Amino acid sequence: MIVDRNKGISNISYNHLNLPNSIAISNTEGTGNISYIYDATGVKLKKIVSESSSLTTEYAGNYIYENGQLQFMNTPEGYIEPNGNGGYDYIYQYKDHLGNIRLSYSDKNKDGDIDVIPGSASNEILEENNYYPFGLEHKGYNDLIISEHMYGFGGKEKQSELNLEWLDFHARNYDPALGRWMSIDPHADNYHNNSPYAYALNNPLYFVDPDGKDNIVYLVLLESADRDQINSIIEATNSRFKDLGLKTTIQIYEGEEMFDSRNLDSTDSFGLVGTTEEISTLLEENPDNFRGISNESISNIKNPDNIELADRSNNGSGTGFLLKTDRLEEAASKFKTTENNIASWTMMHALGHNAGNGHDPTDKAIMASGGVVGNTVSPGYWASAYGGRITGKLSGVSSFKDIFKPSLNTTYGALIKSRMGNNTPKNNYNKNDKSRIGPRKKNGSF
Repeated sequence: MIVDRNKGISNISYNHLNLPNSIAISNTEGTGNISYIYDATGVKLKKIVSESSSLTTEYAGNYIYENGQLQFMNTPEGYIEPNGNGGYDYIYQYKDHLGNIRLSYSDKNKDGDIDVIPGSASNEILEENNYYPFGLEHKGYNDLIISEHMYGFGGKEKQSELNLEWLDFHARNYDPALGRWMSIDPHADNYHNNSPYAYALNNPLYFVDPDGKDNIVYLVLLESADRDQINSIIEATNSRFKDLGLKTTIQIYEGEEMFDSRNLDSTDSFGLVGTTEEISTLLEENPDNFRGISNESISNIKNPDNIELADRSNNGSGTGFLLKTDRLEEAASKFKTTENNIASWTMMHALGHNAGNGHDPTDKAIMASGGVVGNTVSPGYWASAYGGRITGKLSGVSSFKDIFKPSLNTTYGALIKSRMGNNTPKNNYNKNDKSRIGPRKKNGSF
């Protein structure tokens, strides 16, 4: 878009990354220009608003300055701002399941309680926000604003200068009044059935936009893991991701220090590969390093019916799964396939849980439950083992390898892209990006 007469925007110019360089506006709020400066990768460094006077906002990581003065610094719990007395005030924020900032509060008198005193300057509830599904703020009943912070829907910056009212999602700008992006999806060719300007596949109650990042799955190999076998499994699995139109890749974690899920990029995942006993011992001795593994998964590790366990979540940051190598041989026999095929499927299936997908035999063969897949490729065994209780079968599947068919997994591929990113993967481990991309759901396993 280069013109928006509804807002008095007469011209928008863009750089080579399709990010706005400058916006010329004239409306009832005033007349002026908004200019942006980025680094070579598209990270916004500076915003200059030229009206009757000039306001320059500088972005130095989590530190935000206006005309050279520190305004606040973002933290995982909220933000910190100077109090004018040489110190700092800590503001905490409550976010909903989609990462929208709903409530900001601060213990200003430091008595250990949050005092709610409507209409008083002593009120420690600083700001309240409620949103329509596509991000427009409710008006008329959540007008409590003592200290307005220009971050809200999706945790993103609201640009209200000259009545622009855009949200900066880093890769693109978004207008919540329209529910549309201001530039096209850079991966629009992967979503033929959706508008390239549509936000979150037109389903903002379920999806959130992961800001165009990539997705790497780091495998942490325990002592018993056969590295040659794992490399063969990785090669096959990455090839299957490619067949599905995904740029998701699996790679072995090669760091010298113990892996720490808190150092993952926001759209990456990890998997622990080893025997049941090895995994159990590692998690018992190092619980903080593998926070993406829920207590429910940990308690189910020794269940012999489970080949893998995965947390079903939209939160790519620190989300992980377990692959039990001592269960592969028996599982391969039951499913009438090879150990490598079983391992490849379990990792792709687990990643689907990490992205928020449940078990679904329709149009997502990879995400079908183990019982349904087993009953499809080995009905005699599963009918006997489960007393005939498993009756569902996968359409279009006659052998185990068929569950990887792209034609049977179009929904699986689209959800991985929309929730966990689809850019060319980069090694972002230890970049300390803690942004969340969606709601945590219950454990999933098969």
